[in-house]
Amino acid sequence: MTTTARLVALSLYSAISCTAHGNVLVNGSFELPLTMGFEVAGAPGAPWVGFNDPAVRFTNKDLAFDGEQSVKTFGPFDFIGGGVGATQVQPATAGNVYGGEIYAYHMADDALQGSNFGVFNIEFLDAAGELVGGEPLTGVNIFPSNQITADSPTDEWIALGAGGVAPEGTESVRALFVQVQLGTETSPDIFEEPFLGGAIFWDAAAIRDEGPFVPGFIPGDFDNDGVVLNSDLNLLLDNWGATEQPEGWINSFTPDPGVNNNELNALLNTWGEGVPAAVPEPTAVVLASLAAVGFARRRR
Repeated sequence: MTTTARLVALSLYSAISCTAHGNVLVNGSFELPLTMGFEVAGAPGAPWVGFNDPAVRFTNKDLAFDGEQSVKTFGPFDFIGGGVGATQVQPATAGNVYGGEIYAYHMADDALQGSNFGVFNIEFLDAAGELVGGEPLTGVNIFPSNQITADSPTDEWIALGAGGVAPEGTESVRALFVQVQLGTETSPDIFEEPFLGGAIFWDAAAIRDEGPFVPGFIPGDFDNDGVVLNSDLNLLLDNWGATEQPEGWINSFTPDPGVNNNELNALLNTWGEGVPAAVPEPTAVVLASLAAVGFARRRR
């Protein structure tokens, strides 16, 4: 979506209300503190908590997707693999489906370089504030969005969507957006040039509680035939990169309208479910098909 198609500005109250548009996040459009159109150093307003330096910064209303302000990340410039971003934690219910998105702006004049990227995570925490189960597990307690990278379109807002079911033991849900600085991969798993530039502007962060997960629905079962197998893979391959899911597509599990890494995660995490015999593994042909379409994720 381009800047000409940004949403009508919300009132200050609705922008910071935790119930606006069903969003469980507070200050999701980064309207507080009000910076009067100036770039101001510091983390996003409460209850967002920024991490790492340089701090995220508010920017002016000319780069707002929703409301009057967005927030800017860049760097850090001190070590490879560093990330700059912010988190917010809100109460959640185990067994419920949570989906949401954030909009990211990739400016041509300060575009991402090398392997640097941005991502939005929905994460589930236990009563101690730790990831449910302890270890980070994609598709279990961490659900990452599609990424914004150096190859992403510039000078337009891009939706990064994520969603998942809160596992048993969940007490809260955490929104996390981060710009990761990997630099340039000079050989497999070896990154150099840690000071590569680029910035990302973020706005309109949302997480919605969609209610209890419906028994019988399998994430990744895009054709709704009760199993996750090659027919679902074919749908994924045929529609990869689409900005809207095709008519008849069964995938209410992921909140964003496109076909991207959210759908890939759903397929890989549930491959073979619904098959009455032994659960098959993805074949070499399946994995080759994924690689051929460029599904391999960038390292974090």
